[in-house]
Amino acid sequence: MKFNEFLKICHEKEVFKKLSLYIVFSWVLIQVISVIWEPMGLSKDAMTYSLILLLVGFPTYIFYVWKTYLKNIYSTIKEGSEPGKKKKISRNHFNFQTYYFVSLGIISFIVGSMVVFVYDNKFKDDYVIEEIELEDKIAVLKFGNKTGLVEMDPIGDMAADWIIHGISQYQVAQVITPETYEEYTKLYKASLFPLEGTKSLREYFNPKQIITGNYFLKNDRLIFQGSILDGKANTVSFSFESVECDSQNPLDCIELLKQKILGFLVTEKNDELNLQESPPNYEAYRKLLEAKANIDDNDKYIRLLNESIEIDKDFFEPKYLRVEFYYNRAKYATADSLLKAIEPTSLNNLRQKNILELLEALLEGNNKMVYRYVKKEYNYAPFDLYKNLSTMVVASEFVNLPNEVKKVYSQINSDNLDTENCKYCGYRNYIQAMAYFELGEYEKIIDLLKDFVDISDNPTLKKVLIAAHVKQGNFTAAEQLVSKYELEIDLEEWLDLSLYIGKTYLIEKNDSLALPYFDKVISKADPEKHKAFVAMAFYFKEDFVESASLFKDLVVASPENLEYKSKLAVSYYKNKDMSNANQTLADLEALRQDFQYGSLDYALGQYYAMTNDPENTKKHLLKSVASGNWFTNNSFQNDPHFKNIKSESYFKEILNFWH
Repeated sequence: MKFNEFLKICHEKEVFKKLSLYIVFSWVLIQVISVIWEPMGLSKDAMTYSLILLLVGFPTYIFYVWKTYLKNIYSTIKEGSEPGKKKKISRNHFNFQTYYFVSLGIISFIVGSMVVFVYDNKFKDDYVIEEIELEDKIAVLKFGNKTGLVEMDPIGDMAADWIIHGISQYQVAQVITPETYEEYTKLYKASLFPLEGTKSLREYFNPKQIITGNYFLKNDRLIFQGSILDGKANTVSFSFESVECDSQNPLDCIELLKQKILGFLVTEKNDELNLQESPPNYEAYRKLLEAKANIDDNDKYIRLLNESIEIDKDFFEPKYLRVEFYYNRAKYATADSLLKAIEPTSLNNLRQKNILELLEALLEGNNKMVYRYVKKEYNYAPFDLYKNLSTMVVASEFVNLPNEVKKVYSQINSDNLDTENCKYCGYRNYIQAMAYFELGEYEKIIDLLKDFVDISDNPTLKKVLIAAHVKQGNFTAAEQLVSKYELEIDLEEWLDLSLYIGKTYLIEKNDSLALPYFDKVISKADPEKHKAFVAMAFYFKEDFVESASLFKDLVVASPENLEYKSKLAVSYYKNKDMSNANQTLADLEALRQDFQYGSLDYALGQYYAMTNDPENTKKHLLKSVASGNWFTNNSFQNDPHFKNIKSESYFKEILNFWH
């Protein structure tokens, strides 16, 4: 029997008609479920489960059709009329059955693949945001500008921002900000259910309530309207009376509307709900928004913050942002001086108090308290990429809690983010990779970075990826990546990468693989331009005669560099030049000053570790971590100076100092 004859028989026996009925029934059922699942209180997964059941039922139904209607289509033909003769199946019957079950097998394979795809897409990587319930989230959308004047667009941002401050300060809920929603809308790639409109806002973030509104211009008066929507049903829960104010002072309207909204949310509470005790000057607020829009331009950012403070000396937010600016650029004395000049606008303002205590803890080097205050800020807006990243950094580098890093990272599903255009994604992945590194989960590092590293401009990711292969003992893969990156990055980045990989091999006590990297640095570097790289290479290959000469020049050029002085002292000691070693050590001690956050004691700890003095090593490393030193990819457990004491109990205590 030919295939077209098989199709003809299927048509004659109404096989296609019966299958069409199943398909039409399934389609209608899916449409009905899509309409009734929400009113009936069914789970959102009801649609997916129904689709899977209907897909699995299709090949089952095809077999049912065979069993019921087709099995006996062709009568069996006897070879003779004599008793005892066996029945013989006709050739046509055999060929039809073969075609039918081959087709059933193909359809079953296709259906099975579709079921696997649907299940994986819906459930396999579906992340769960822990400790965030429906009633914990309120979305605040940017207010719509209905004035017809483009110059009044910033007022919409101000309204949302002011309301968010109120909700966050009083801890009414975790807030989904307009910036968070817009950032996700831009970053998420096209999918089956793209993010657009309040419908997708509800489906993705699942807020309990959505705050929205518009503002209008009538003569010289601004009129604000606001509403609260039910986050689940998208119906209006409450519409507020319009508020009106002078168009030159829109924050008067915004403050009135904010008080109405917060009164609706927490009617029994007091009204000290913002970062500010009273609304700031309108122009000062505009300068703050402009500064935030230019955060990547250091000069413009700090100039605009200063202008905002100059216009309104009681404006709290630009003051604390200015302290953060100088702290992040290691200008600690300036940051401390500016922090001391900030007067709280309200002693009862919980969020303002938390921010000031966070800044004080940062400048004091009290990492445990830094983590506590950062977590409070993070809980106000856990979906915010910047707050998410900041919390990961503190958990990893301040208090060495890699498991906490994993929890924070998982709050945001980054699988579908447009990582090439995501400002914080590269560093988030780096911090997550370092968490895996500390937990010994090297395969997870490779899975996380193997593709991302080629589209990121963060060279540190390359270091961690190669180090993961080294830790796994897959030296061939590590060498291949080094050779590849040598062709892609500039010379200084390659020298830095080579030093890092060499030190990683030293930590693994594999000197034979480490030494060639140090030799490559020495041979490829410019002796003058890259003197620091060459000095480090000689130092780690234990050629202390050469390293002493080079570090001596470097110390003359940079007399306050703690690392150069420490390594010079070690080089003198290893050369048995104790007079110069002791003098260099004394010079190092003389550099002690405020805001070093344990860096001097860390340098001393390196010296005493290299000179086999465990008591002084322990003492200075403890002082270092207690003063606020960080756990990075180059320090403590990732520093070859301490490769011989990593298993010591006191060293483990140091790693767990802030726990």
